[in-house]
Amino acid sequence: MQTRQGVARNWVYVAGLVGVLFMEFLLRDVFLRPPTTGTYVGIATAVEWLVAIALLAVWVPGVEGKGLSSIGIGKFKWRHIWWGTLAFVVATIVDVLISQMLSFFGLASIQTLQPTLKAFGYPVLVSLFLTGTLVEEVFYRGYLIERIRLLTGRLDVAAVASWLLFLVVHLRFFGLGPTLNVSGLAAALVLLYVKERNLWPCIVCHGLNDAMAYLVFPLLFH
Repeated sequence: MQTRQGVARNWVYVAGLVGVLFMEFLLRDVFLRPPTTGTYVGIATAVEWLVAIALLAVWVPGVEGKGLSSIGIGKFKWRHIWWGTLAFVVATIVDVLISQMLSFFGLASIQTLQPTLKAFGYPVLVSLFLTGTLVEEVFYRGYLIERIRLLTGRLDVAAVASWLLFLVVHLRFFGLGPTLNVSGLAAALVLLYVKERNLWPCIVCHGLNDAMAYLVFPLLFH
C-alpha cells in the first residue's frame, strides 16, 4: 500500500508529464498549425527551450527533489559516440526503406518537407537542429521514459509510450507520411536510451540525423 508521500510524489510526476506534453501539443498542433512561417517556428522553439530550462533547473531538482541523472543526464562516455553513430546508420537505412514503402502506397516521405524547411531560413533551421538534438531528448527519452517507468513500474511500457508520443506530436506539423518515415529513428532513440539509460548516445544519434535534415539537405535543395 502506497504511503501518502508516495502518492503525492506520483502526482508530481503526473503533473510534470502533463505539463510537458500539453506544452508540446499546444505548440505543435495549435500554434504551428500548417501553413506556418519561420517566425512562428522560431517562437515555438524558444518556448520549448524555456520549458526545458525550467524542467532542468526548477522542476526536477526543486519540485521532484531528484538529480538530473534521474532523467538520463549522466556522465559522458566515449562509447556513447559509437553507439549513437551506429544507431543513426541503422535508423537511416530503416527510414530509407520506409520511404520506399510510403512511395509505393502514394504517401509523402520526409524528403517532401525540404522545400518548407528551406523557406524557414537558416537561423530557424539551426534552432530546429538544436531543439531536436537536445530538448526533444530531454523531454521524450529522459523525462517521459523515466517518469512513466516510475508511475507504471514497467520500462517497456514507458519505452513504447515515449515512441508513440514522439510520433503523435510530430503528426500535425510533419503530416502522416513524414511522421511514419521517422518512426525508425524514433524507435532507435528509444532502444538506445533503454540500453544505456543515458541521454548522450541519443543526443549523438539525433544530432547526426537533424544535422542532415536541417543543416545539410536544405543547402542542397534547389
